[in-house]
Amino acid sequence: MDKQSLLNDVVKLYRLCGKPNFMDGTAVNCEILLNEEVTLLINAIYCQNEDVLGSIKCDGDYIDLPIQELKTGQDLTFRLNIPLIEHKLFFKDIADLITNYTGIKIGKLPESFYLIGEDYLTTEANEPEKLIQLRRVCRWILFLDKALPHTDKSNNSFTFVLLTEDKENKGFKKHLIESRFTFADLKPLDGLESFEEMLKNQDLHCSERLAVVRNALEELLSKRPATNQQLGYILSEFEVFKKLYQDNYETYINGFSLKDFKKEVIEKHQDVASKIDGALYDVINKALAIPVSIVTIGALIKEDQLINSLVVSCAVLLVPVLMWWLIGQHLKRLEEIQLDIKEIFDKFENKKESAAQFVDEKRQSLVDRSKSITVVLKILKWLGFAPVIAAIFLLLNKFPAIPIFFCDIYYFIVYFVFCG
Repeated sequence: MDKQSLLNDVVKLYRLCGKPNFMDGTAVNCEILLNEEVTLLINAIYCQNEDVLGSIKCDGDYIDLPIQELKTGQDLTFRLNIPLIEHKLFFKDIADLITNYTGIKIGKLPESFYLIGEDYLTTEANEPEKLIQLRRVCRWILFLDKALPHTDKSNNSFTFVLLTEDKENKGFKKHLIESRFTFADLKPLDGLESFEEMLKNQDLHCSERLAVVRNALEELLSKRPATNQQLGYILSEFEVFKKLYQDNYETYINGFSLKDFKKEVIEKHQDVASKIDGALYDVINKALAIPVSIVTIGALIKEDQLINSLVVSCAVLLVPVLMWWLIGQHLKRLEEIQLDIKEIFDKFENKKESAAQFVDEKRQSLVDRSKSITVVLKILKWLGFAPVIAAIFLLLNKFPAIPIFFCDIYYFIVYFVFCG
């Protein structure tokens, strides 16, 4: 018995009867005027399956099948029982097909079926858009079954297993994804063919591309708190998943996975940041010499001995000179670090916008920090002369004879030059 042939005849007769509503979902009462086409259809259905038609009356009288010698135009009533040939053939609509056909969850559609709401029969042209999307979802399920190494299979569904990093508990979190979805989850799944090609082209990079698919799924699911999920979530976020895959694959061809890429960028960022902070802390410790020197000068110059005060002042002069040199060395070190920033982060150049933005943010934060510290160091270089200035003012205040002495020398030189 040809299932498709029987279904074609039943659907044709159902349509000729005006597609009456089903009573209990499995049968419908039909009424039609007898003609040659109807006679041939009923007899053909009866020959294929005697249980499809029941309670047949012609002008109110029960008749036996097959129909013989009936006149055209007679009123024919009968009960049309929906045929069950290995699976349900009639469905109210696509949502009913998804809910009630068990093979859907393992990526299989029935070979032959009729959708009442869409008035669509398999093998007919102009397949409904949502049915096309359903076929693509089934192909996606079959792809995941082959692409993911850990899949629990039952007769009616798949459970895909993925592991994601659990940073809070310092371990791994298991995600169980049931191959369940609803009519509302149907999506076009643009780009599905590129994933299916991975399984067809068994080249050197096939396993790596499938690993990138798993990484992208793990990254997508890592944002979800629940560990038991349905395929519908992945379908609803298919465009997000596809972009994650593209970003991961773009970095893979440069020798990275996106996670490892970001991890290395962060490590380099932390390494350079620690060098910058080390330079800053070292300079801060040296900068403490400035207030200490000023306090020391104030204490020592209290004595009334001019020679001692001059010696102290000359010794203090060494502090800013030394600090000027040391801070200059730190500035050179910062310049070297800035060159390191450019060299380190240039190798992370990535064509994908999200990865490039990630690198730029890390690089810019280091550049901004190094520039701000450079400004501080230059200010500290000049502040290093504060003890000398303080020493001069204290000396002049404590020993007023000093400026008089220098004034006398100045006048003597002027007199000697101009008056001979």
